[in-house]
Amino acid sequence: CYNVATTLAMQQGIDVPFRPIHILEYIRDWLRDHPDRITNPLGVEIAVQGGCTTRYAPKGGDHEIWSDWLADIFGMIGVTSVEERRTYTGVDRLCCGCGIFHTQRERALEIQRKNIDDAIKSGAEELVFICPACISIMRATCRKMGVEPIYITQLVKRALGEELGPAGTAAFGYPVK
Repeated sequence: CYNVATTLAMQQGIDVPFRPIHILEYIRDWLRDHPDRITNPLGVEIAVQGGCTTRYAPKGGDHEIWSDWLADIFGMIGVTSVEERRTYTGVDRLCCGCGIFHTQRERALEIQRKNIDDAIKSGAEELVFICPACISIMRATCRKMGVEPIYITQLVKRALGEELGPAGTAAFGYPVK
């Protein structure tokens, strides 16, 4: 995991003998190297659930580098972000509730509903996830509220014209109705 190889390793004084690459940096670089593989520009408006994984990404200038990587990815695959219209974005973005879901279920679901409602009111057709834990814990609530959850790799696969597999846009586990 990127967080372990960077932030946690530095905190513990562990030397990591390689340069960890964030999943968004990898995807962005791969798409730059293979623009001819993008056969199905998506033309959808997307909200982002960054989650904890983005909190540990490197920072640069006045903003986080991960958001630049994501903007580049969106530009290459024909996606428009609705993040500028959202209330719960940037430093105000909401957690998925995974950490409290099993002990404070209703509180976690209320956070999710607030987050998803904000995405919907901002015009999002889909909610893209960077973190597998976030999509696993939020996908049912997304679908109940009428917005499609999609993991970043699945979003890119769609733009490449590839099959999503039996889990569909959920990416992990079984399809959730």
